[in-house]
Amino acid sequence: MTYEKPQTLEEAFEKFSPFLFKLAKTTWQKHRHRITSYDDLIQSIRYLFIYAYKMHDPAKGPFKAYMKTIVTQKLKHMLAGGNPPWCKESPFTFLKQRKIDCIYLEDEDVLDSLCQKQM
Repeated sequence: MTYEKPQTLEEAFEKFSPFLFKLAKTTWQKHRHRITSYDDLIQSIRYLFIYAYKMHDPAKGPFKAYMKTIVTQKLKHMLAGGNPPWCKESPFTFLKQRKIDCIYLEDEDVLDSLCQKQM
């Protein structure tokens, strides 16, 4: 049995936007103290939606169920500090602490190189 997938990404996004925005709203309400901005969260959820759209195989089940599962699982993974799918080398994040850690590591490298030059 083959299930139908929305014809285009735009069509799929329009159809499932209410779910995506509801997920963003509930995530923001629960984790706002850990997230840099609501806009970053929305963009990340949209990115996960695109990932789900590209990876869906209609032969394995309906898009709606697959998309909801993938987007929520990957979002939880990112909230736990994991990288988004397809982003191994230069991951983006919506978490405050991860951005601070990245900036700190970059600053530490700069300080190390400055200290070595002074010696």
